[in-house]
Amino acid sequence: MKLLLISPGWPKGRLWGELGFKFPSLSLAAIAAATPPHWEVALCDENVEPLDVAGHADLVAITAMTPQAPRAYEIATNFVPRESRW
Repeated sequence: MKLLLISPGWPKGRLWGELGFKFPSLSLAAIAAATPPHWEVALCDENVEPLDVAGHADLVAITAMTPQAPRAYEIATNFVPRESRW
């Protein structure tokens, strides 16, 4: 099983996007630490690297602060199984 943990990027052109948030999200690290050892865990922080939405994952976890919510929803939409889309 493959678990993909995602931290969305901060929106550019707004205060949070320009300043950034200087503290890493520990929620994803805690989930990674609690994941069974036989799972493959990948972490993507969009503030560090672009997200590959074409990659395969059995389970996706996304964490976001309020300014990141629109991007988190956009990311989540990309991972909805094709047959489940409205």
